[in-house]
Amino acid sequence: MTLSLKVFNHADDGITFTGEHLLEGDPITVGRSGTCTLKLNDPEKRLSRVQVELSPAPGGYLLKVASQYFPVLVNGEARPPGSEVMIHAGDSIVMDVYELEIVSVGIENMDAPAAARTVAAPSRPSAAPAAPVRAPTPAAGGAAGGVAEGAAEGAA
Repeated sequence: MTLSLKVFNHADDGITFTGEHLLEGDPITVGRSGTCTLKLNDPEKRLSRVQVELSPAPGGYLLKVASQYFPVLVNGEARPPGSEVMIHAGDSIVMDVYELEIVSVGIENMDAPAAARTVAAPSRPSAAPAAPVRAPTPAAGGAAGGVAEGAAEGAA
């Protein structure tokens, strides 16, 4: 069974998208150790070597908090060491400055059509604000320009 997730870094200078990952394994491990399935860069050692373990379970993945010292938030709720919780597409896991957004969870029934084998969540909006959309500037003397100017003059 596969797990697709996006990784964001919430450092002091803003939110940075660091990548999207398609992971397999039983368990999938996340932490600062080079042996983890997903290694998170943590030179200040604010994450455990293995922070969480994710094991396939019917309908999703079971997240187990492996860290004995550092907190893990699942959908904004603090999870104590050793606790387990089911995660699904659309869930958020926060560990220190990292946020993992669960994009999709593969389903084990490989006989099903491809579209039915993956449960996906809609992607969240980009962390960076979109550029403003500007209406085209009407030609000089156009009706649209007159309405906007008239409204501005009436408001003054």
